[in-house]
Amino acid sequence: MATILLIDDHPDDAFVTDLEAAASCLVHRIPAHGLTAPMICAGINAVDPVAPMLIACTVADASILPAIALAQRAAHRRIEGYVLIEPTRVATGDNWPEAPVFVTTSPTSPDAVGARLRGWTIVPADTVIDQVNAIVNAVTSVG
Repeated sequence: MATILLIDDHPDDAFVTDLEAAASCLVHRIPAHGLTAPMICAGINAVDPVAPMLIACTVADASILPAIALAQRAAHRRIEGYVLIEPTRVATGDNWPEAPVFVTTSPTSPDAVGARLRGWTIVPADTVIDQVNAIVNAVTSVG
């Protein structure tokens, strides 16, 4: 099963606590509040996660993920997939790696339409528990 890297910008630990309780694998929380992609990558390097990995991101501006993915590839870490929790901004273009991407959001939101056009899986999630379950289901399906 994959290790979960939770790139998290929540001010408290409630989300990670719920995720650790629900997941049957190792969860590493990488705080991301106000940090740049290089600083987040330094946090990932500090925990030295075991591959394969699933990156889950609660940061609304998910456009930082392609840079993080590139750095993980350069470090020879195998990423099996991504879960974007209610992103409000996602990078466009072909910078995204070849791994499944799951997006938790309302199926009718503009973000869902863009994600669907990219071939990403939309996971309806109305509550924090729904979001946690989306990550757990994603890690089960990819790793």
